[in-house]
Amino acid sequence: GTYSANDENSYIDGILEKIVGKYTTESSEAIGPKIGSELKSDALKAIGIALILITLYISFRFDRFYAYGSLAALVHDMLITLGIFSILDIPLSLKIVAAFLTILGYSLNDTIVVFDRLRETKDTHSAKPIDEIINKSLNSTLTRTIITSFTTLLAVTTLFIFGGSVLKD
Repeated sequence: GTYSANDENSYIDGILEKIVGKYTTESSEAIGPKIGSELKSDALKAIGIALILITLYISFRFDRFYAYGSLAALVHDMLITLGIFSILDIPLSLKIVAAFLTILGYSLNDTIVVFDRLRETKDTHSAKPIDEIINKSLNSTLTRTIITSFTTLLAVTTLFIFGGSVLKD
């Protein structure tokens, strides 16, 4: 036989009537597979557009030398996060897209701070080898990065514990 959403709704209605008695449904919505695939497609487009706009921004903000490294850092952060979500088998939703864009924002901020410091250090210590300049720049921003990450971890942990099931993903 055929199966429809109405069959599922009447089944759920029957269970609810047994548990709570007579009730009235104000409204009901269902998201079908077509809408779900559209949301997934739109989410991937949003992330793609964000990456393209960030690429344009970094290209104007830094010269090519810095832009390539900063873009590699952003892509690395996104791939690591996507890999973790894939391993944990977490489905893509609008909340997940918001989380990805938030991670992208934090990563972009940190990347710009590091590369600004790299540029400053290169300008003031131009006689030193590039590996020493990079090491000095990273070391000077490491404390800030750790403090920012720890503060963010505290906020996210609080949301995870007290935010309810809606925010768990």
